[in-house]
Amino acid sequence: MLSALLVLAAEIGGFLLVFTALAIPAILVHEMGHAAAGLIAGLEVLSVRVGPMELRRKKDWALSFKKHGLRRGWVGAQFRRLPDRWAAWRCFAFFIGGPLANLFAAPVLWRFSGGNTPASTFAGYLSFLCVGLGVGNLIPMQTKFGYSDGAKIGWLLFNRRRRHELILGLSLKVRVGEITSLLRSNERQQALDAASNLVSMYEKSSIGDAEGLELLRRLHASVQKCLAETAAVTTGANATSS
Repeated sequence: MLSALLVLAAEIGGFLLVFTALAIPAILVHEMGHAAAGLIAGLEVLSVRVGPMELRRKKDWALSFKKHGLRRGWVGAQFRRLPDRWAAWRCFAFFIGGPLANLFAAPVLWRFSGGNTPASTFAGYLSFLCVGLGVGNLIPMQTKFGYSDGAKIGWLLFNRRRRHELILGLSLKVRVGEITSLLRSNERQQALDAASNLVSMYEKSSIGDAEGLELLRRLHASVQKCLAETAAVTTGANATSS
């Protein structure tokens, strides 16, 4: 009985190991598709997660390793400039790039799967997994990891409110940069109006998370403080001149 359980455990462990070994390159193809499509569409790639590895850009690119989510992946991207009339189609290209990369890679891998070598066997299984990952991500659904690419593509095409929210989420960095630029130009009232509008939009959107909202509120408070300091200095100068 014990030996049978050990054999079963070894078989399950071997299956999970093989599945992970196949999943990581399939996820890599998927995320590289998102990244390439995003760059072509005018987005800036900020981070790429593939299995346990995450490449994140701050000042320079840095590689880190995560313990959890070994079969997960994502690409963090933002617009390089404020959204234009083509913003929805740029988002569409970004979201569909991952599934298309899997579906294009599948027949290429299948061409190398005809032999009896471990490499050809690996290519065959990876081809099937790429098809599954590509097609699966085009199905509109929500999982414990979030919404699928298909759900987001559906929003862009058929749901106006969700479309605006997706564009907002992919343009937060450039919008914050615009507010910072206004502050540097001493256009503080315009900066405050822009910050207030951004906080309001983020609060009303379904993409808003507590951490992001807190950062935007801090930005709004900082702009408010700068404007109050400017008003105090101006009032003091007027009183002195009187």
